[in-house]
This record gives sequence, C-alpha cells and structure tokens, in this order.
Amino acid sequence: MAKNFTDKYYYRDDQLTAVDLEPVSVESNISVYEVIRIIGGQPLFLEDHIERLKGSLHSFGLETRGLKVADFSDRIASLCSENDKDTGNIEILVAVGDKKAITILVGFIPHKYPEERDYRQGVRVDIIEVERENPNTKVKGTGARLAANAFLAESNCFEVLLKNRNNRITEGSRSNFFFFKGDTLFSTPVAAVLPGITRKYVLIAAARAGLEIHEDFLLADQVKDLDAAFISGTSLGVLPISHIGKHRLNPKHGQLQKLMKAYREFVDGYLSNELMKKSTSDS
Repeated sequence: MAKNFTDKYYYRDDQLTAVDLEPVSVESNISVYEVIRIIGGQPLFLEDHIERLKGSLHSFGLETRGLKVADFSDRIASLCSENDKDTGNIEILVAVGDKKAITILVGFIPHKYPEERDYRQGVRVDIIEVERENPNTKVKGTGARLAANAFLAESNCFEVLLKNRNNRITEGSRSNFFFFKGDTLFSTPVAAVLPGITRKYVLIAAARAGLEIHEDFLLADQVKDLDAAFISGTSLGVLPISHIGKHRLNPKHGQLQKLMKAYREFVDGYLSNELMKKSTSDS
C-alpha cells in the first residue's frame, strides 16, 4: 500500500525519515490507524487514540506491548519541531505484513477543518444504506468508506450517514452521529459504531453541562421528527447539521449550543492540563 504524508518528515518505526515526492510504500495484509488532531503542538486525546489502536490490533490477535504512549508522544513532538508545525492532523498507521511483521508510520496528513460558518449554520448530510463489517475497529480501505466516498464525490453533502438493513442510522462515514428530540440528547448504541474518541468526550461534556442523555437508534424515516442533530470527529469537534436529505434541522438549538460551548471548554482544559504536565516534566 502507498501512503501520502505532507511536510518534510515522517517517522518509519523509530527513524525520522524525509518525505519524498513519491508516496510512502509499505507491505501490509492488515492496516489499522488513528488520526490525531494537533492543536498548539499538543496531541488531543493521545492516550485514548493509542488504546483504541491497540484494541483494533487485538481484534486481529496481534501483540501490542511495544506500542507505548510515551514513544508516540516523543515522535509527535519531534514531527512538530522538525516540520515547524503546531496545527494539523497526524496519522499513526500500523501495517501488518507477512509473518505478522509490523511497520509503524507516523506523519502529518492533509486535513480540512470546517469553516466558522459551518459551526454557525450547520452542514448538509444525507443517508445511504451501508453497513460496516466490524464497526468497533478502525481499518483502512473498508467497503463502507469506499461507498461513502463515492456518494460524497457526486453530491453536495459534507458527510453521509450510514443506515443498516433494518433502516437504523448508525454513524457517519467519518464521524459519529447524535440527535436531539426536544432537549434530550441521543447517541447510537456504542456496540453498533466505531467508538469515537471525540464521541466519548462529547458525552462527558454533555453530562457536565447537565444534558439528559440516552442511547438509542434513529430510524431513517424518523428524521422528520428531530429538533436538531450533529456529527462529531477528530477534525470536526461538534458540528451542527442543517439538513438531513430534504429535512431541515435547527443548528441553533439551545441545548446543542450549550453542548458545543461545554465541549470547547473541555478541550481547552485538557490542552492546558497537558501543557502544564509537560512543563513540569521538562523542569
């Protein structure tokens, strides 16, 4: 498989390596990955991403004792320094080849964050019938992702929601999905989706903000009954939805705005705490 990294350097295992004009090549039978957002040089929720990466590898019966948070933290700090970059997305890719030989690639990848107006006005999404074979594992090149990418390439939607054969909406192709009925927040049951890191902290922020929260499925033909909805993800944070198909929703819904504020405050607090821990360890 080939991998495109941006900027000047990436890591191949523990070696800082120059990015050439050609895509990085690595042999793999299985490829699992994590995308981590870098804000002010700090990786957001790094420990959670590494734990999920290990879980993905465990699902294939692979050993993970050599994957240490501190090692990835050091590589990310080095990449930020060597590339003179403190904002963006970094991908950690674990490629498993013949005889379970593992190659670890870490580098900056292209990213596109929503515009400020998207958070104010919301974004358009639609629905397609696609099921992930193993929704709890983050694997490269799945049929669900390829089908969603093909749909998005032909539409004017920001994202596409996936529904299963039972007409249940599960998640976005690259996001988790939440919806409001009245002032009550609903999320898809975690067993049916990729357990997003951002999803986890959105729910924590929602609880801190005093929102009533339930896990339940939404049927595709119930979209018309919603008051508001949003998607979440590494590059998105909490992003309101303006339309699901032809159905218009309220991106300025009071409880949604309250949650967006609570999540931003949570992230700011996390980054400040991480910076303080780093300053203490360096002194």
